[in-house]
Parts: sequence; C-alpha cells; structure tokens
Amino acid sequence: MIPAPELRTALCAAVAEGDARTAVYVDRATGELVRVRDGACLTEGLTAARVEDDEARFAEAPVVTVTDEFLWMEEFVAELGEPAVAALLDGRKGAAERFAARLAKEAPAADAAWQRFRAARIDELVTAFLAAL
Repeated sequence: MIPAPELRTALCAAVAEGDARTAVYVDRATGELVRVRDGACLTEGLTAARVEDDEARFAEAPVVTVTDEFLWMEEFVAELGEPAVAALLDGRKGAAERFAARLAKEAPAADAAWQRFRAARIDELVTAFLAAL
C-alpha cells in the first residue's frame, strides 16, 4: 500500500498531467494508482474492464477539463490584477494553451504565480477526492 503522502503526490501529478486519453484510478485495496489508457489497463494483472466496472475497489480520480483550466485562468488573472497579464488571456478556442505559452514567454514571474495557483487548485481537487474515498 502506498503511504498517504506519496499517494497524494502521485495523484496530484497525474491530475496535473491531464492526459485526456488516460483515466487514473486509486485502487482502494492497495492504495496504488492504476491507469487505463485507450481502453487498456497499464497495470499488469488487471484489465480495463475490471478497473472500470469495479467501483467498490477502484475510484476514478478527478479530471481537470479545459473549461476548468480556463475558469482557473480567469480567476487567476482577476486576483493578480495586472492588465498586461489579463491581455494574454482571450476567450477563443485553445485559449488555455495560448495563455500558458505566452505567460511563460512574456511574464515569467506571473507564470510562476500561475503554476502555484494551478497546483493549489489541483491540490483542492485531490484533497476532496481522497476525503471522499
């Protein structure tokens, strides 16, 4: 069984990665993370069907959607209160990716603040998820 701090760290990293093709589960029996990618379980000895169907044993980790990410960016920009940073965020399709790239290039200090903000939001998601297990 993975100790709680290591599980939390691994889960935060998996959620932050945000791979749309991979679902991440916590195995309640072992405390380990299990990944199902493109319909195949990446953990030896388990099948995707078993993981996806056994909700009593496997809890699917939260996912950060593009909409979530964009809303977090809007909240971050409002809290930061810097017009130059606000100008980097637009509402067009792909805004989250553009904002992150432009922020890293044009405003490194704001980018570091954004990374901390995003990590805090992911930590909130993971905390609520683990509390519900």
